[in-house]
Amino acid sequence: MVNYSGTGNPGWTFTKERMAQIAIMFKFLDKKNPQEEFNYKKFQNEIDADSARLDGSKVRMFSPWFTRFGIFNKTKHVKFYGELFTELGKRFSEFVLLYDVVKNGDGEYTLEQVKTVDTMFRAFMYEFFKNLCKSDKGDLYIELKRWLAELGFLSKKEFFILTTKIKNSYSDEWFRGQIKEYRNNEISIDLKNIKDRNAFGYIIPFCVEAGVVRWDNREDKITPAYDINFEGVTEDGR
Repeated sequence: MVNYSGTGNPGWTFTKERMAQIAIMFKFLDKKNPQEEFNYKKFQNEIDADSARLDGSKVRMFSPWFTRFGIFNKTKHVKFYGELFTELGKRFSEFVLLYDVVKNGDGEYTLEQVKTVDTMFRAFMYEFFKNLCKSDKGDLYIELKRWLAELGFLSKKEFFILTTKIKNSYSDEWFRGQIKEYRNNEISIDLKNIKDRNAFGYIIPFCVEAGVVRWDNREDKITPAYDINFEGVTEDGR
């Protein structure tokens, strides 16, 4: 019998609240002298003292993922605040402040302006997705795109067959067999018994934000986002 599981430390999604918190962090960093010595622990303590909406725990949550997304350089190699952001990160820090203003503008921006910001947001998410695929967390995202291309869709329970495959280094043949058996009603999966099942609620929404997949809750289907196109992305979403 297979013990199906999700994945630990699945990350987070760029919700409106998260973007507001990121904007606070970036405003704090913008005030720093680029030549000031960077100390990760001191950075957390200063954030704690500077903002009621942000604390050291959020910094610890954001920072490793900012590195995976390509926003931050690896903090252990950063000597000065001016070295913290990558070039992509510098562009994103400027965008986050724009996003924060437009999304909290109380209707003072046109629908076209809001759509432009949404398109820019999606483009950044796609860049982050590409960088994430090269990181220590990349296997799942690469495998997800690969199997969606082969199978056409995955259900929520089939997503956990995939995470179980990756976690245990099971073969492609094992995965294909599991999918076939599940779709033929030869095996059953109880979501309540899956360890780390909250992984789905972070990983799939991020992939949706990046324009890589679609998720239809009613149909219970993750599908490739073939029809989404924007600057930097081909028509098939690859």
